[in-house]
Amino acid sequence: AVLGLCPQNCSCDNDYQLAVNCYNVKLRYLPPLLHPGTQSLRLSKCQIEQLDPDVMELYPGL
Repeated sequence: AVLGLCPQNCSCDNDYQLAVNCYNVKLRYLPPLLHPGTQSLRLSKCQIEQLDPDVMELYPGL
């Protein structure tokens, strides 16, 4: 089984953590080591200025 980590101070739904909520967590970059099948990623009120396209390729479900 492929496992991902729930980022610190974020909440993740379901057993495989395919829905990640990092609302108002003040992240500066996309959290590393998410499950590759992540389908939902909420980053509202974070401090991310730009998402790296190379990193986004790791998460085709987004």
